[in-house]
Amino acid sequence: MVEVDFVSEYYGQSWKVFAGGHQVCTTPCTQWVNAGEPLVLASNDGDRLEVFDLGLEAVESRHALLVAQGTCDGKHVTGIALTAFGGWASSPRSC
Repeated sequence: MVEVDFVSEYYGQSWKVFAGGHQVCTTPCTQWVNAGEPLVLASNDGDRLEVFDLGLEAVESRHALLVAQGTCDGKHVTGIALTAFGGWASSPRSC
């Protein structure tokens, strides 16, 4: 299990977080999730993200920060940034 802080990159864009096919929270939120179970995030404006792997750093530290980055009115490609204590993966974007 990994404790994940789920947040949205953009103000005004919230995300429903699904684990095991069930909604577990809406951003911003913190949840314990099974590291081997895929996650799905669906935004309030139609974006959808699938996260298949939280990464080794998240599993080892048992904590991660997942930042959902939506299309922000079509300006950018949908993606995520995932931070674990000990690792970082991101491509900075702004709207």
